[in-house]
Formats: sequence, C-alpha cells, structure tokens
Amino acid sequence: MGDLQEVVIDIRERVVRVETKLDAQNDLRERVCAVEEKATETEQRSKSNTHRIDKLEANNTWLWRTVAGAIISAGVGAMVIFK
Repeated sequence: MGDLQEVVIDIRERVVRVETKLDAQNDLRERVCAVEEKATETEQRSKSNTHRIDKLEANNTWLWRTVAGAIISAGVGAMVIFK
C-alpha cells in the first residue's frame, strides 16, 4: 500500500507541475495576442504616415515648381521692363 501512495503522490505532483506550466503558457498566449494587436495598430499607423509623407512631398514639389516659375517670370518681366 505504501508504494501505491507514493505513486499517487508522485502523479499528483506531476499534475500540479503540468497545470502550472499550462497557466504560464496561457498567460504567455494572452501577452502574445496583445503584442500582435499592437503590432497591427503600429503597422496601420506606419502606412498612414507613409501616405501623409507622400502627400507632403508632392505638395513640396508643387511649391518649388511654383517658386521657380515665379522667379523665371520675374526675370523675364524685369528684362522686358528694363530693356
């Protein structure tokens, strides 16, 4: 009978260890899900920011072309007036 009790106690201890490991794994799974959600959100923000930067660069290009056109027009106008 003593051997049977030792076997039962050993099994109980192993079951407790398995339950502890499962609890730790479940906690880890929850943390991984939270990290995945944050990564998805960050990716969406990155895409949005990239789009906004592209628009700013396009506007900047338009501005430089306008300034260059104004300078050229002023130069041509000055040449016509002072000629």
